Amino acid sequence: MSVINFLNIKKKAQTSIEFLIIIGVLFALFAFAVYIGGEKSSTIGFQEEFIEAQGASRYLANTINAVNMMPNGTEKIITLNNKYNYKFATHNYGLHLILPDSNSYFDFPLTTMDINFNGTNYNYISIKKINNYIVIQDAN
Repeated sequence: MSVINFLNIKKKAQTSIEFLIIIGVLFALFAFAVYIGGEKSSTIGFQEEFIEAQGASRYLANTINAVNMMPNGTEKIITLNNKYNYKFATHNYGLHLILPDSNSYFDFPLTTMDINFNGTNYNYISIKKINNYIVIQDAN
């Protein structure tokens, strides 16, 4: 084996190792980019849920307050997009919307404490004022 052939083989081996190192670094960068993209996607999903829940609770609280200001017998039916399965409760002149996945909640002020929740679905909600009580139930 001549010296020239030996040097050519050594150059080819060095080139192959450098190529493998470059491919490895590029793969590591790609894996890191995918990880960061997944984190951002998760954060955006949580923010979307948070904003939608806040809007739904504000809408429900405002409707309850409007029905409370009207005479007995008033009924309003509203539609909520409950794709996140949030739950509602009332406590001390406040409407609480609870997000079960994150254990966070929103509070919105109400003009009455005399509220009876009978709903389970919360997609179509009937809000009625009966004998100065607000009755909230599923509208079917």
